[in-house]
Amino acid sequence: YALNAAAIHVEVGEHVSIIDCVLHDAGNGLFSGHGSGDLLIRACHLYDNGIEADDHGRDQAGLHHNSYTESAGIVFEYNHYGPLRSGALGNNLKDRAAGTMVRYNWIEGGNRQLDLVQTSYEDIANHPDYDETFVYGNILVEPDDAGNRQILHYGGDGGYDPYYREGTLYLYHNTVISFAGAGATLMRLATNAASADVRNNLIFGAEGSGIAISNSAGQIHLQNNWLPAGWRETFDGALDPGAAIVAVDNTEGGDPGLVDVAGGDYQLTASAPAADCGGAIAPAAVNVQGSVAWQYRPHQDRSERPDDGLPDAGAFEATREPVTR
Repeated sequence: YALNAAAIHVEVGEHVSIIDCVLHDAGNGLFSGHGSGDLLIRACHLYDNGIEADDHGRDQAGLHHNSYTESAGIVFEYNHYGPLRSGALGNNLKDRAAGTMVRYNWIEGGNRQLDLVQTSYEDIANHPDYDETFVYGNILVEPDDAGNRQILHYGGDGGYDPYYREGTLYLYHNTVISFAGAGATLMRLATNAASADVRNNLIFGAEGSGIAISNSAGQIHLQNNWLPAGWRETFDGALDPGAAIVAVDNTEGGDPGLVDVAGGDYQLTASAPAADCGGAIAPAAVNVQGSVAWQYRPHQDRSERPDDGLPDAGAFEATREPVTR
């Protein structure tokens, strides 16, 4: 097939909903162009997309992803993103859209789980929602030797251009699990002008995987998260001049109290140390999104998130109901 083949390719169109689809064994599982807007991607299963480096060279293999989107408004919810095709070098969810919202998804594998970078088009860059991105209620899983050890990339790729995202990434109530033996970095912000408001997440390096928060750049506010003891600001020695990480009221420990890490059940036990250690999310996120009312239900489903007035860190409130991959 052509290198830019996709199971679904939305070239032009608005108010497009893609629901309950299985997208696999294509160059890009889902592709949307900048002539599209107001897309909803809900309860889909995307896996085994991408092309192998051995067949097409490393450059082409890195340009194909489970989904690759550039729309004027897009929401991803209740989707199950599995690993890419064996030997593929692409990212799992790659997005260049305005008004990007990634909520209540299970995203596992890929060069990065999330690659949220700049558009190439003025109309997308000038969209009023271009500089606010919301990522919440997701389960992000970094396997060992899956590619880049950065879990999330925000801002821009390639050489700097004026369309880089330099607004705020709101990252809250996600469960982030790393099995990377060399350690994993939570996020790479492309420039110091980009910022991330990071609250109420559970970030865990399983099997001794080390965790760093930043690649080196950007402004990061880190509040009311559960973090592994010994987490680092960066693996790169020091943050860039002008970059900063401000950490407030986080809980640290050796074990967050997940039900069964080896079995893929990342829900909290009733007595988990990560329970009740969350707090309020950023006011801007409340104004746009409201409360975190749901949680992911494997697979491609949702359930109501219980509210006892004391929010737990991560994508799940503590319960004994099995949540396995």
